[in-house]
Amino acid sequence: MPLAELHGERKQATVLFADIVGSTELIAGLDAEQAADRLQPLIASMIEAVRRFDGTVMGKTGDGLKAIFGAPRALEGHALLACQAALAMQSAMASQPEPVPVRIRVGLHSGEVVAGADPRELEAQGITLHIASRLEQAAEPGGILMSATCRELVGAYCDTLTAGWRLLKGIPAPVEVFRLIGLKTGSAADRFSDSNLAPIRGRESELDMLKRALLDAERGAGSVIGIVAPPGIGKSRLCFEFAEWCRQRHVDVYEARAHIFGKATPLLPILELMRAFFRITTGMDPVVARRQIEDSLLSLDPSFVADAPFLADFLGVPLPEIRDQSVDPTARHARLRQLVARMVKAEGRPLSVVIFEDLHWLDEPSQDFLKTIVEAAAGTNFLVLLNYRPAWECPWRDLPHFRQLALVELEGSDIETLVEDLVGDEPALRKTVLRIARQSDGNPFFAEELVRALVRSGVLVGESHHYRLGSKDSDEPILPPTIEAAIGASVDMLPEQEKTLLQIGAVIGKEYPAALACAVAGLSRQQAGELFGRLSALGLIKACSTANGPGFVFRHPLIQEVTYAMQLRSRKAALHAAVAHAIAHSEWGLQDEFAALLSHHYEAAGQSIAAARHLVRSAAWVGRTNTSEAFRQSRKTRRLLGSQVASRNVEVMRAVASAAVLTFGWRVGMTADEAEPYTEEALRYAREFADDEAGPEVLMQYGRFKASTGSADEYAALMEEALAMPATDLGRIATIQACLAQAHWMSGFLEKAEAACNTALETLAVRRRLGINGIVGLDAPPHTSFDVEHWINCLKAQVLVWLGRFDEADILLEDAFRAEGTHREAPVVQYIAHLASVELACHRRDPVAARRHADRIRAYADQSEIPYLRVNALFASARAKTSFDDCAEAARDLQACLDLAAAANAGREHQSYLLAELSYAQYGSGLHAEAAATARDALEMAHRRHHRLAECLASMIYAAGSAVSNASVVNLEVEQYLARAEDLVRVTGASLLARRLEMLRGDVRLRVTQRALEGQTG
Repeated sequence: MPLAELHGERKQATVLFADIVGSTELIAGLDAEQAADRLQPLIASMIEAVRRFDGTVMGKTGDGLKAIFGAPRALEGHALLACQAALAMQSAMASQPEPVPVRIRVGLHSGEVVAGADPRELEAQGITLHIASRLEQAAEPGGILMSATCRELVGAYCDTLTAGWRLLKGIPAPVEVFRLIGLKTGSAADRFSDSNLAPIRGRESELDMLKRALLDAERGAGSVIGIVAPPGIGKSRLCFEFAEWCRQRHVDVYEARAHIFGKATPLLPILELMRAFFRITTGMDPVVARRQIEDSLLSLDPSFVADAPFLADFLGVPLPEIRDQSVDPTARHARLRQLVARMVKAEGRPLSVVIFEDLHWLDEPSQDFLKTIVEAAAGTNFLVLLNYRPAWECPWRDLPHFRQLALVELEGSDIETLVEDLVGDEPALRKTVLRIARQSDGNPFFAEELVRALVRSGVLVGESHHYRLGSKDSDEPILPPTIEAAIGASVDMLPEQEKTLLQIGAVIGKEYPAALACAVAGLSRQQAGELFGRLSALGLIKACSTANGPGFVFRHPLIQEVTYAMQLRSRKAALHAAVAHAIAHSEWGLQDEFAALLSHHYEAAGQSIAAARHLVRSAAWVGRTNTSEAFRQSRKTRRLLGSQVASRNVEVMRAVASAAVLTFGWRVGMTADEAEPYTEEALRYAREFADDEAGPEVLMQYGRFKASTGSADEYAALMEEALAMPATDLGRIATIQACLAQAHWMSGFLEKAEAACNTALETLAVRRRLGINGIVGLDAPPHTSFDVEHWINCLKAQVLVWLGRFDEADILLEDAFRAEGTHREAPVVQYIAHLASVELACHRRDPVAARRHADRIRAYADQSEIPYLRVNALFASARAKTSFDDCAEAARDLQACLDLAAAANAGREHQSYLLAELSYAQYGSGLHAEAAATARDALEMAHRRHHRLAECLASMIYAAGSAVSNASVVNLEVEQYLARAEDLVRVTGASLLARRLEMLRGDVRLRVTQRALEGQTG
């Protein structure tokens, strides 16, 4: 496998430093050989303690050592193993046959390290090592100091005392430290004794099954249930809840669990279980302990009387009468197992539950005793609950009284409820709750650890179950060290080929095509198939279908995150480059829909120019349906190129990206200040490289943005400038001609707009006659994200409606509506046809049709969530309401439309016309003075931005509103504004406004005449 070479990895680990206190005094007066003889046994006992608890000795320090737990192979529970080793060292020193007590000092710190970079050395790097070393130096003789980070990982298992905050040499910030005192005693259920425990969720059916099994045991049908699930799914929590339910009903419950350091402490779980049965504790008075053992045994069966001393000795209760007896270990083991079986089967035994947890860590001697209990439970009033992980092969599955209960991840609603229980139900926390639920993917332990990580990082503040958002960004990715260590241990247990294939998959993503992983790994389908099968059997991945063939998905998203995070940046960059290469050479890899994926891998590989090139393609493709995403990608493209060495290709891409930001920016509400740096770059490039095909295109895109904030006439002038530049690409030329048509439309020169549309359509016709293939805007440049010819026809239909050439407009509109449901449909284009149809329906006094087309625009706005379309949807709704003569409602919609345009910075090129329409609706509602005031605002904006249609409508409303609302207004001023409106109707050719002007003149004459008659009568 080409990519299976050895390499360093990131690991969550605990580092231990230890040295002998006063070693100089210990060897004072001794020669070198004698000194070695004195110190070597001490160092050897320290090394033995490290290895006993799965640690790795990284080196000796003369009178001490440094060791690591969790690297080079990841270890779940690395901090607890390190604490066990430290305590074992202290015990070993206390038992040394030295004339004076030997004391050591130990420092422990947990954190990230880099390990395995050089296979010839057992070494690790990172600040974690330095902090551990400084803690060892700060520890008192005979003491163990640990950091708060380490203590947080072992707090449930170890007794500690605070030692305050320490300034450590070379470490800039104070470090909170604790003294390690020893291991906690107690049952396996103690970890759930916290009063802040959240309710169990989603396990009702499993609890019911256990309760039914207990009823069966009460009737003498004892059984064994093996609860199997991956880490964190809730095996222990289910056992705890059931045990509490049993205790409330006065059922005896006996608990034990295998420990992560089980191989180093054989029989410890069995001793825990037996001590729980006899209710004795370590350190109890031997006389009292022996009496409790005898009383318990005799209550079961008087025949046990001879076994009591034997059992007491096994449990560590000193008995003088058997101290010197020599018993064969094999015979002793067999007798103890027989005794356990008799105890389980004893007829006097009350209804009881035995819970034995974490069998995947069980030592072999304990397994022998547990086998005895499991086999003996049949036909008794014992219910035995076991739990373990899927990788552990349960040897008792074929027993008739054994059942396996497989737990799966919680359903979406249950995990959301659980996270809400942990965090709180404040509405402001909803986004955080959903993010944790999504990231934990049904795993309760992962959810709890993610919450703790957010609390530690300051994202969540306050008390458990009632948190609130802190000031820190809650969108930061969080990967708790507990989760990283647990999953990392599973990954590190894999053979090298399986591990490398899993790492390749993690680099590709949470879901990936099998063929792509094979290509990166250099494997045949058959070779990879066997590896994939083993990874699936281990529960790390599972088969799925992808858009590009059969593939695999990580069984849990955090498995992918941990597998990815373990790899060094250099390793990930190499794999990302290999993935990008494989995608680019696949059948599907160069399709536009996968351009963003290619860009992602090139960026992660450190190849910014290649990443930018593909992101330009992606923005053009995604812009057809999602303007916001296209805008984001275009800005990112510009950032990717920001630090690149200037070259012609880089300059072209940079300018095109800036122009694309402007193109999509006006739709999503980018402000003029935000646009300024992109504007300057686009203009500089367009004019400096006017002979380049991209130059006119960049100027075109800048002009379109300028239209949303400035003068429509300036937009038209920019398009004329672009058309004057040398260009040969007919698609680009036609698109610029269409933009000129749009500019004339905004300026109010409707006949010029129609002529520019016709010119653009003719250019496209020439392009077809020349045999040039591809739809301009979609398949051919410029990549506008929509069919340019379709856009031109929609623009022309809109112009024809305003010119009053309705029959011609109908033909184009019918063709536009046939595009719906095809690849030609794009919301940012299609709405134009529907808006023209709203105006046409208003002219024809067809309110039903007006409402239908307005509703269609609203659907496009809801679908795309583009603010620009929402502005137009509100405007269309208002116009439809005026066709129903519901001018008051229309005025409310128009005000909402203007508010949205201002808040979202969207549709700003329509603001003057929106104000004019608002004045028209106000006039129709009888608010004549307000209409005149609004029309005055519209006139000021229309003059400034050269929007003649808005000026025309506002002029007639200002005149009408002033005449009707204010008798003192001189008729000459009214006539001047009406004359200006007539002049603008003639200049623009706006037949639709001519009709409104005629109606308003009639209304003004009628109202003025009525007012005059009322005055004469008065």
